[in-house]
This record gives sequence, structure tokens and C-alpha cells, in this order.
Amino acid sequence: MLLDPYNAYPSVHLSMFNKARAAGAYQRGRAESIQANQWSTLLMGSSIMEVGFDAANSNISDRNAHNIALNGTTLPEITAAFEYMLENKHPIKRIMLTFDNHWLWYAKPITNSYKESPLNPDYSLVDYHASNLLGFGTIENTNKILINYFNDTPPAYTSFGQRVKPILKPSTSQHKVFAKHSALASDDKQHADWSQQINLKRLEEFITTSQNNNIKLTIALPPMHAISIQRMDDYSLKHWEQGKRKLVQLVERLNQQSLDSPTIDLWDFATINTYSTESIPSPKDTSRMKYFWDKIHITSTTGDIILNLIFNQATPSTNTPYIGSQITSSNIDSHLNTIRDARSELPPLLDK
Repeated sequence: MLLDPYNAYPSVHLSMFNKARAAGAYQRGRAESIQANQWSTLLMGSSIMEVGFDAANSNISDRNAHNIALNGTTLPEITAAFEYMLENKHPIKRIMLTFDNHWLWYAKPITNSYKESPLNPDYSLVDYHASNLLGFGTIENTNKILINYFNDTPPAYTSFGQRVKPILKPSTSQHKVFAKHSALASDDKQHADWSQQINLKRLEEFITTSQNNNIKLTIALPPMHAISIQRMDDYSLKHWEQGKRKLVQLVERLNQQSLDSPTIDLWDFATINTYSTESIPSPKDTSRMKYFWDKIHITSTTGDIILNLIFNQATPSTNTPYIGSQITSSNIDSHLNTIRDARSELPPLLDK
């Protein structure tokens, strides 16, 4: 309890370990922070949001904004975090949610870190405290707190919640990372179809909660490096396009059903553009790309460009290269055709 790796007992734990505690990147620790704060603008999603988006962006006028994205998460977990914050009386007025592209192919099981966190309504207080004090993960992470303390490890997150703990070791070549990643799509077509259906249903639950609480919601398909789109086979590309069309249909249906609620905006940044075709370093080059960490995780530079578009709501400068746009039933066909055409003209993106 004195070391308290998840920051669950701030009234009794040793404050001398606060910095070492903050150096850990744990979903349970993120959940605990919800209890201690009251935010009104939220950036939510998976590790893609967690790593790439800074809630301190100057175009977010609300200084009570926070990145509360959860690493390795699922939509039910994100929705549970949302509902947990509402129960804890967070004055939420606006949310930006990233809907990961791979959720159109794959629905992963609920994570253990969620199951043992206060976000899980089925997790009893007795089990919760027992896990915090005696669980195997607690013992392991307590040891990490001591290591962080003696190594003076910097915090994993900024004060606005963005993860700054590197997701790649300094010695790792990004070429190696891109080379070992295959296409996003599932080889199991039946599972891919089921996953798309279930994740769209999960998204509908999240949207409905936001509408019922009069919260402005923006949904964004995040960028991915063009090599991911290039690697898709014909089925995968059609399945991905089908998912985007269904997203548009879902959002427009729910907007129409709830005319008294703030309009839901849907943006697509999973396009082929100047940023997503960024050159990948050579095999022995350990320098870092400007816009991407790997094929799906973007840098803050890319995240800021997106936040500027979404929160500024101004017409983009003619000097700003295209990165993505809002999608609706009136432009989705031309939008997808543009991506297809650009894909057919891509050169090889990974040198051997």
C-alpha cells in the first residue's frame, strides 16, 4: 500500500514515490486518476489516441481537457470509462473518440487490466482491494516502482494525460518495425464480418450515452501509414470500405434520431496523403520519422494537425497538405474512390 503502483491509495501511500509511480503506464492507474479529477473535454480511445494526441493543444479552448485513452483497450472498456466518469460527476461537455481502423476487422477480448480496475462494474470492492494489495501484477509493478525510483525514470504521461513514454527503444530501427508488420485485416473472413458488426454495435452504445447526456461527440478514424493500405488484398480493402460506409450510416441515423442532441461529427484520417506516405528509414537508420512511430501509431506532430482541424473548425490553410476530412453519405463514395486511386499509384514504400 505504501508504494501503491496504481495510485489507488493517495491518502496513505508514500509521496516520495510519486514520480516513480507516474513513470508506470498502466490502464488501472489511468482508471484511478479518473476518481481524483473532474474534466470537461475528453480525448478517448486506444493507445493510438494515448500516444499521438495532446490535450494541451492550443486549439482546444477548454483548459480542463484531458487525454484519458487506455492502452490496449476495447470499445466496451472505453464506454465503461465514459460511464464511470459520468457516475463520478465529471462535467463532460465534449469528447473526441478515435475509432481504430482494425476494429473493422478484429474484436479483441476484454483485457485483464480492465477486469481488475474500478471501471469494471462487476468487480467487487473486496476483489479490487485484494488485487491492489496482493495481486501478482501489483507485486510485479511494485518492484518496477522501486526500479523507477532508483533510476529516476521520467513520468509516462504529461499533466494533460498524453503518453510520452517511448513506445520504441532508441536502438530500434523503424524499418524493422514496419517490415515485421503485416496487413491489418484478418484472414478469417467470418470473424472479420462479426467483428465489424459487433464493434459498430459497441460504438452505437457509446454514441447513445453521449447523446443522452447532451455531449458533443467527434469520432475520428485515425491515420495509418499508407503501407498498411498498400498491403491490403482485395477482400480486405472492400471490407474496410464497407466498414467506413456503415460508420457513416450509423452516425447519420443516430443524428436523425436525436435532433435535440449535439450533432455527431465523423472524420476519416485513414487516407493516402503527404503524411501517410512518409519515407520509412533504412534498416540501419535509428532516426525517427516525423509523423509515425509505426504503421498505426502517430506522433504528436500528426496529432496536432488533426486537433487543429477538429477543434479550430476553421478552413484549412491552402499551405496545409490534406490529411483527411469529414465523411457523410454525400461524399463517402468519392472519398473512398480517391483513396483507391491513390493506392494504385503508390510506389514500393519499404526498401529492402
